[in-house]
Amino acid sequence: MTAKHDVTRGICGICPAGCWVLVTYDGKGRLSSVRADDSSPLGMICPLGEHSAEIVYAKERLTSPLKRRGPKGSYEFEKIGWDDALDEIAHRLRAVKAESGPEATAIYTGRGSFELAMCDVFQPAGVAVSSASSVLFPFGSPNTLGVGALCYVSYAMIAPHVTMGGMHDTMFSDIENAEMIVVWGANPATDCPPLDFERIRDAFSRGARVVVIDPRRTMTAKMPGAIWVPIRPGTDGALALGVCHILISRELFDEDFVRSWTHGFDEFARYVGHFRPRRFRPSPAYRKRCNTSLRRRSRTPAARVRSCTQGLSTATVAFSPYGRSWSSGPWQGSWTCREAGASPCRRTGFQSTGRGLLQIRI
Repeated sequence: MTAKHDVTRGICGICPAGCWVLVTYDGKGRLSSVRADDSSPLGMICPLGEHSAEIVYAKERLTSPLKRRGPKGSYEFEKIGWDDALDEIAHRLRAVKAESGPEATAIYTGRGSFELAMCDVFQPAGVAVSSASSVLFPFGSPNTLGVGALCYVSYAMIAPHVTMGGMHDTMFSDIENAEMIVVWGANPATDCPPLDFERIRDAFSRGARVVVIDPRRTMTAKMPGAIWVPIRPGTDGALALGVCHILISRELFDEDFVRSWTHGFDEFARYVGHFRPRRFRPSPAYRKRCNTSLRRRSRTPAARVRSCTQGLSTATVAFSPYGRSWSSGPWQGSWTCREAGASPCRRTGFQSTGRGLLQIRI
């Protein structure tokens, strides 16, 4: 039992980041408050961490396995022990395998805040980070499902792998040396951990420009001096193609990079010609009609797009195209991320300092 208002140094466990925190306990030994430990370089905290006590003691939080006792859809469950739950799962898996074969089984996984415990337990050896099951694969089933189709699979696996040959978790942005930082579809001010936001603020204080592309005016967009580019939800791809059109039409891209490291550039250049910035201009009939014009898709003023694109072509830019808010599905989300991922291939490409793809998760 701890004393009332006892303060202890610890590591936040809301996500895998391991931020150093100061935890205050009440007279019953329960979490009372959690704040950043300013004595540590990793002393920071996100909104989830600040409200971790509400999460830990929430009435709706599951603290034991639940077994359905009524018909499906009745939401009638009863608590059972962990050993009983594991025995029940094993018994049913064996029964399904004997009756219909192992392919009739599947696992559905998902977790918030990028907690990696599931991957630590289930990830097969020698494969990229995923929630693929090391239990069901040896069991004989290839069926692994999860929330990744709307999230990590599209923006952090498919898009970067087929566009740049690497996974999202291997990418890094040189924010410290960037002259311009593009935060696209993410809000690092509320990220967990908020480490990238601290890096962005430090870069901004020394003169780096910050551009935030987001339908919402987020805390990051509210930074004094930050340029906010508001777009309609789901139109990031149209905006990315418009940016690529400006880069190509004004010959602001890296020709050596394109010649050596891209395929199908001529076809791509012809396609993005349909996404001209003049179509960003407002129109009285713009809400009543719907076609493929960039203006009607993104609702972003042309002048602001041109200005930001000019900055992309002349400054050393730490680019951040991978907010999860884009990933409305494995197909659309992946292609949207690919389109924005192509935008940094401008006059000086990825070769110099101050560049890269920023890992931002919301």
